[in-house]
Amino acid sequence: MVALIDTNVIIDFIIKRQPFEKESTEVMKKCASREIQGFVAFHSISNLWYILRKLPENERREWLVNVCKCLTVVGADHDEVINAIKKVILKILRIVYRINVLSESMQIILLLEM
Repeated sequence: MVALIDTNVIIDFIIKRQPFEKESTEVMKKCASREIQGFVAFHSISNLWYILRKLPENERREWLVNVCKCLTVVGADHDEVINAIKKVILKILRIVYRINVLSESMQIILLLEM
């Protein structure tokens, strides 16, 4: 089975948000065991970084790296995202991707201040 995992499922799993903790944990375990081939949209990584900002920086990095071990990041280069998360000094995470809109190439650059 293939699934695109929503940011909220990941948040429910990380912060054990009720009443969704049980289901989100089950989904993430199935992705980790490869029973489900899980994907996460690249923009979810920057969203998670912001949403989890109350956690210490090193803890956020560890969570995001672990999420990327369970889920494949789509829409950006997977390894580049993991390397950006792991950097000791991370001021700006830049994820660049190209999309085709109305037959025109459009470059979108997301900047996340850390």
